[in-house]
Amino acid sequence: MTEEEKGKLIIREPDREPSSKTTVVKDEEIMRLEAAFCARGDNLMIEGAPSFDGHPGICLEVTDGKTEGLVTLSPIHGDHRKIGADYPPGTVLTLRCPVCHVELDPIAPCSCSPEGMFVALYTVPKRSARHFAGVCRVWGCLRSFIKDSGKIMSEFRVEGGK
Repeated sequence: MTEEEKGKLIIREPDREPSSKTTVVKDEEIMRLEAAFCARGDNLMIEGAPSFDGHPGICLEVTDGKTEGLVTLSPIHGDHRKIGADYPPGTVLTLRCPVCHVELDPIAPCSCSPEGMFVALYTVPKRSARHFAGVCRVWGCLRSFIKDSGKIMSEFRVEGGK
């Protein structure tokens, strides 16, 4: 089953442009992050890290409590490519900033599992409840969303799943 068969990206209010305050970019039908920040303001897009279609990836320090590693996520919303550490599907991870090693802020439960939790990749350099992307800490969960100016701009929904 391909990623596209598992779910789809929904862009709400397709004519709405992202706030000029954030690093969210909208190119036709694509939403992507030009920068992502931890709660302390460190940019998670580290120079020299892998890129995806010419766009720098989002670097995260990950651990399952036994092993640690780095993983780089695609900044393109709905593109589930990642490079680096690998874990069995369903593994609950702790996600941290690779610069300051602070755990990413939990923001909302995810319906993928009882331990599912979205964590924040801020789209402004300061912690903000109005500007962030949410990714799940469960390895293999595809659910994610981008919130801009307090409204969800886009979300990746899993079809037929929880």
